[in-house]
Amino acid sequence: DVWLEEATVLSAEESTDADGSIVAYTWTWEGGAATGERPTVVVDQATTITLTITDSNGAQANTTVRLEPTAGPSVQNLQAAHDGQGRVTITWTWTGDVVSFDVLRNGELVATTTELTHTDLPLMSGLNTYTVQPFTEERTFLKGTSVVALQVVDVVIEQPEPAKGLGYGLGGSMVFLLVLLQFMMRRGGERP
Repeated sequence: DVWLEEATVLSAEESTDADGSIVAYTWTWEGGAATGERPTVVVDQATTITLTITDSNGAQANTTVRLEPTAGPSVQNLQAAHDGQGRVTITWTWTGDVVSFDVLRNGELVATTTELTHTDLPLMSGLNTYTVQPFTEERTFLKGTSVVALQVVDVVIEQPEPAKGLGYGLGGSMVFLLVLLQFMMRRGGERP
């Protein structure tokens, strides 16, 4: 499939040469060129691409292919919600075949999933930008990617209360023992 503004891999792997070995692959089109057996191109309109193969004897052969891109699948309805407890839940829909998704927070990869949801624990409050980028073994979708920003407010962390009962009793006992020890040491210096 050739999709608008998505990477497409061209291939000359099936090319053969009867009287030598292929030493160069040159791909040309209006406004661009590439070399190699499997270059990647991004087209935004119908494009005719010419492949020129050069063999070890200097002979050349040409062939052309016409790429007619259509709108590809994309991440849609991307939403992010903060639960007030430090968790951000991100949900989305996908209009294409089964793929994996990279989830990025502020440009950093935080997860890879095949699900249409992810729960994140951002490290700090403030503006967090989430990007969901679909990919397969063959391509990373550029146009099919979606971005959402979410303001994460401070999470209120409850401070633990001082221990009751044994905590106060143990603390009081320690103070009493320290005072008693001090008193005994002063008296210990006086011998009858």
